[in-house]
Amino acid sequence: MRICFVSNNFCARTRQTMMAVKRAGHEVHAVFNAARVALEFMNEAETLSVWRTDDRRQMVPAIRAIDPDVIHVQDRPHDLMVQVSLAKFNCPIVYDPHDLDSYLTGSMWKSEPQALRAADAIVWPSASYMVAASKMHGLTQPSIFVPSMVCSHLFPTKRLARRRNVGVWEGGIVRDALHPKSPRHYLDQRPFIKAFRDAGMACDVYPVPTDQRIIEAFEAAGAVPFITQPYTRLLWWLTQYDFGWFGQVGNHPQIHGALPNKMFDYIAAGIPVLAINAAETAQFVEDNEVGVAIQRPEQAADPKVRERLETIRERLWERRHEFTRERACEPLLKLYEWLVSPHAEAVEENTHAEPAAL
Repeated sequence: MRICFVSNNFCARTRQTMMAVKRAGHEVHAVFNAARVALEFMNEAETLSVWRTDDRRQMVPAIRAIDPDVIHVQDRPHDLMVQVSLAKFNCPIVYDPHDLDSYLTGSMWKSEPQALRAADAIVWPSASYMVAASKMHGLTQPSIFVPSMVCSHLFPTKRLARRRNVGVWEGGIVRDALHPKSPRHYLDQRPFIKAFRDAGMACDVYPVPTDQRIIEAFEAAGAVPFITQPYTRLLWWLTQYDFGWFGQVGNHPQIHGALPNKMFDYIAAGIPVLAINAAETAQFVEDNEVGVAIQRPEQAADPKVRERLETIRERLWERRHEFTRERACEPLLKLYEWLVSPHAEAVEENTHAEPAAL
């Protein structure tokens, strides 16, 4: 099949999904914002088509020229999905919104319900998001859960010889997250850094992008900040740490419902995940024995927690290949096949089962 990936951001989740789909034998094409053309791994696509950063008029003709069997729209802004659906392509459209923005405040997310309802099928990074969105928006089309695991060929092949003996955090962050009234304040890692330092623990951070204001804020809180690294090098550098953390000190539903990219980056690097007050991640790491769940960051200094993390770390280097994007994308490949099959049009209403069960 020809799968056309359409994305404004072409985030890491998008690019790794594209790579996994290609390695499964499908032809993949990318249509995206020209500002993202220098991203890693873009050469994986058969063709690259761009639209101007401030003008999407080139998007629809580019998709038509590809004549795809399936269009896969990835990530926000939600009006991108709406625009693709209104173009009336003669093929099914899959939407992966990356997060459930209905949990956030403000009008910037108001087009999410329209975007979700316009899709022929929806892909979610966590089961919690999938269930919550169904209830919030009355969705009836097929929905599946595809966690943001790492492609197997990107896994580090060896660990760094040195050991940092500290915790680490890596991932995207925006300037407004440093403001307590921001709808994305839950991304601010300074409360964790301070709690770790107060408990006598050091920590490193790899924020993306390398924004000077964010670097200075994290440094002032007590962390050692590093500049943005190429993805495979970052995974290799992560191998030296005791654990990688994810979570919140507040109680935001976006964090409780997430299975973040960074969790699977940590696993690919063979370091355990410390899930801090993050319900879905906590259940995943405990059920799969890839990390430890706690409620408050200062609990990371508990000798019993550190002992559990070290035990998991010793085993995880061998077990990490259980958690690959290729395996995670198996339901997505079935979804593509189901959407282009003759019987798909005959199904009027579905209940969020995987395609094979419909």
